Amino acid sequence: MAINQERVGAAKDAYKDMDVEQSKRAHLLPVHAEENSEEGKFVKPIVFGGLDGVSTIFAFLAGAQGAQLGLVHTVTLGCAQLFAGALGMGFGEYLSSKAEQDVAKREQAREAWEVENNPQGEIDEMVQIYVDKGMSQEDGMIVAKTLSKYGDFWVEHMMLHEIGMMPPDEDSSGAMIQGVVMFFSFMLLGGLPLVAYVFAELYNGSAAGSLYATVGASSGALFLLGMVKAHAASLPLFREGVSMMVLGLMCAGGAYLIGNNLPSLFD
Repeated sequence: MAINQERVGAAKDAYKDMDVEQSKRAHLLPVHAEENSEEGKFVKPIVFGGLDGVSTIFAFLAGAQGAQLGLVHTVTLGCAQLFAGALGMGFGEYLSSKAEQDVAKREQAREAWEVENNPQGEIDEMVQIYVDKGMSQEDGMIVAKTLSKYGDFWVEHMMLHEIGMMPPDEDSSGAMIQGVVMFFSFMLLGGLPLVAYVFAELYNGSAAGSLYATVGASSGALFLLGMVKAHAASLPLFREGVSMMVLGLMCAGGAYLIGNNLPSLFD
């Protein structure tokens, strides 16, 4: 049974305010079946895909400007770079997530087989882990024998504490969804610097104006990305937005320096 999201939200607010009484009231709210929040699963592909998209397209635009490519060639190659990068990142995320789930399923099957064929050995193994974490031998044995009565839960418990691996998701579509989220994060956030560059070239035409527009769009995309991460982790929005923007611009700045100065070496 899933936890009531109202209860979870109230508990988070209580922790944020360090309000003990509010925390107690939050834990008195009813527990009822409700879909689990999925936002935590999407933080990694959103941040990873968006950051890679912004830095990749910014680096390309910096190189294109340094090589003095025309607008048509820049847009054509930029769109190709954007789509190919998003497709590669999305497909890579799908494959890595699927491989992770396959390994988790294999380990889950192995643990289930060991529980069935050597139950006492698994209990003794977990007792030793409890003892290493500071529990007494007697209490560890009580905990292990109690939990071992519940087969599926016992297997998942051992996966977490014995081999440090999350149990596999029952929904097999999770890896595909992660890949799709990564694809669109790369496309949308990586596309902002490219769109800004095109508008600056059409309505301004100066190299400095195009650079400023690209930097501004990249900064905005990175700031937005930091706020998404902060919202998921319940951190200060502005602080995390600025932090992501500064770190991303440092990476993008290195790409600009290479793209702007490397052609002179060949000249």
